[in-house]
This record gives sequence, C-alpha cells and structure tokens, in this order.
Amino acid sequence: MRDYIHQYFDPFSFCDEDVDAFLRWYQHIFHETGGMNIHKTFLAQDYYVIIIVESKKDGKHYLDKLSVTREYPYLITEYFHEAKP
Repeated sequence: MRDYIHQYFDPFSFCDEDVDAFLRWYQHIFHETGGMNIHKTFLAQDYYVIIIVESKKDGKHYLDKLSVTREYPYLITEYFHEAKP
C-alpha cells in the first residue's frame, strides 16, 4: 500500500510521516467498514469526482471526494472520506 501511495499520489500531498498516518487511517476505515462498494456517482468532472460509497459490513453510506492532477499520470492530489452524506 505504501508503494501505491508513492506511485499514485502527488508527492507534494504527503511527507513520509503523512503517508504512515494515512495508512493507519485507511486501515482503521477498512476495519470499520469491511471495505466499500461504489453506491452512486454524485458528481463527476474532468479531474474531480464525488461518489457515495457503501460499507460492506453494515451498509452505511459515506461520501468520498477525489481530485487528480491535470496531466498524466493523473496523480491523486486530494482524497477525502466523510460520514453519511
């Protein structure tokens, strides 16, 4: 997972400590939800998307937002996950 973050996230988004904190947070979310499935696309633009995801564990909905750079390889510049929309 750490290699994935280094490969696909904008390097200006994280320092190494931030990557470790993000991994801990991600593992916590995965443990709470059992993973997530995309429920519905709320907004889709060229470099920005907001989706509603559903917890595999209990069916709760969450809002995920993702932004990428405007040039290839389209690195992730922002990822946000919040409780029910």
